[in-house]
Amino acid sequence: MFKMLVATALVFGVTVAEAKKKEDANRKPASITGNVMVGGEAEFDACGGYGVVLATTSLVSIKDGKMEFDKVDVNTFVSSCDSSEDRRFIGIIYGKKGQDCGVSSPIPKRQEYKGPCKSGWIKAEFFELLAG
Repeated sequence: MFKMLVATALVFGVTVAEAKKKEDANRKPASITGNVMVGGEAEFDACGGYGVVLATTSLVSIKDGKMEFDKVDVNTFVSSCDSSEDRRFIGIIYGKKGQDCGVSSPIPKRQEYKGPCKSGWIKAEFFELLAG
């Protein structure tokens, strides 16, 4: 594996660390099995929690079977909608200030969140639940 990274770095003129980062970008953490899910309860909001991001961190989402990365800034208020089975990651949804993300009302059928806001996974250690 390391030899392959060094060869990649030499051929493409990138550092070994950059080559490793690109390789890792196509692997999702084992505890994340898909995109953020919402709903599933006819009498409760589609997302049951509301909180704040404690530090600027990576937002991981899955598009066409591959991981995509974005960032979430510190002090961003988000809806918490899902968690990984091992509780290491929180599935969040957030939009621009005042934007309705469509998750503060019931969605009876459990389903993958499709927008209009951003969604993805952050490490649970970077999230503080404020309500829910």
